[in-house]
Amino acid sequence: MKLRSFGAVLDVYPVAGTGFRISGGARINYNKADLTGTLSGPRSFGGVVVTPQQAGQLDGEAKFDRFAPYAGVGYNGTVFSPNFSVGVDLGVLFQGKPRVSLTAPGVATTPVIAAVLEDQRREVEDSIRAARFWPVVSITASYRF
Repeated sequence: MKLRSFGAVLDVYPVAGTGFRISGGARINYNKADLTGTLSGPRSFGGVVVTPQQAGQLDGEAKFDRFAPYAGVGYNGTVFSPNFSVGVDLGVLFQGKPRVSLTAPGVATTPVIAAVLEDQRREVEDSIRAARFWPVVSITASYRF
């Protein structure tokens, strides 16, 4: 996983005098996952059996939407003294449906191998579908001089 994003968040304090806040914003999202794997055993595609040796190593990546909205809630309050505060934020980054690409470098691409790659690509996309909602947890501490 390569978690690379940057953005801005706006905090709204709906109840005056409390540290409770609602946050919204967006991030420019360069998050991605590099993928490497092999078939665990022979697979049948349309009556044709493909072995792990035929398919070789599978390489790929999963990418997400470049623009990712963010929503969250948080609380910030003083602890021990009026100068020391602690905060916590819980939110979610909506980074969109993962887009997966797979290749089998070093293996001649035949229609059977292309079918294997497409089947595996769909399986990977389905298995990481939940990653479109990326959880965000932030804990902060600050001291005012």
